[in-house]
Amino acid sequence: MIKLYNMYPNADVFLKSYVNSLYLQYLLMEKKAIKESEKIVTLSKMRAREICDYYNLDKDKVIVIPPGINLEKFYPSKKDINLLKELNIPNNCKIILTVCRLSFEKNIETLIKAFKKISKENLFLIIVGKGDQKRYLEKLVKKLNLSKKVIFTGERKDIERFYSIADLFVLPSTYEGFGLVYLEAMASGVPCIALKPDYPNIIIGSSEVIDDGVTGLLADPYSIDSLVEKMVRILSDDDLKIRLGKNARKVCEERFMWEKTAETLIKESEKII
Repeated sequence: MIKLYNMYPNADVFLKSYVNSLYLQYLLMEKKAIKESEKIVTLSKMRAREICDYYNLDKDKVIVIPPGINLEKFYPSKKDINLLKELNIPNNCKIILTVCRLSFEKNIETLIKAFKKISKENLFLIIVGKGDQKRYLEKLVKKLNLSKKVIFTGERKDIERFYSIADLFVLPSTYEGFGLVYLEAMASGVPCIALKPDYPNIIIGSSEVIDDGVTGLLADPYSIDSLVEKMVRILSDDDLKIRLGKNARKVCEERFMWEKTAETLIKESEKII
């Protein structure tokens, strides 16, 4: 149960009232479900910790089983030249990619401001997704004179094509139970940057997905300059980018397979039965 009310601090009175009423309804249902469950399965240790604290549960009641990723759909591939043409991006440019719902907790505003600090002629930021913050973010891009360098694509069904053209994937979420898009990028051989978790302020399973310095980098959640430094570090070092990308793919092949997720879930279910 996401704490919806706290995730929209700038919402108007009507929206807050509506969201709060939904929150109370779902909270009652979730409380009942948790009380009657033998075990609770969640995707990350960070989310397990949040659930235990929120509902005052014994940690043994919660099982952490990470999700998998489709390694046949997401894999390292050559740049999709047709997509670059569609987006009007020259072949020799570098691309920072983010894929997410455009909402408050995804923290895309910070990514745009960080991009402003490193914006160069041959660098683009592609934002894939839709959400209630899109109009606000588009205005911010215009205000920062980045309209020619930041591309909003809206929701796309062919997301794997975007990973093929990305040099770097960045999602600075402040609230993320796991972050499946990190796995999509990693399986595609694209290094990732996320924020370091800092419970209870920054609730994100980033450190459970990204091995800092091995498969990607983790930035200080309270410093935009830290995010800028991590982005520049990868964009300016092709050897580092390639090494992180190869390590990321290998980790996905070893740890994040749906077969492994299913097997673990079955084993845990058999213990209860």
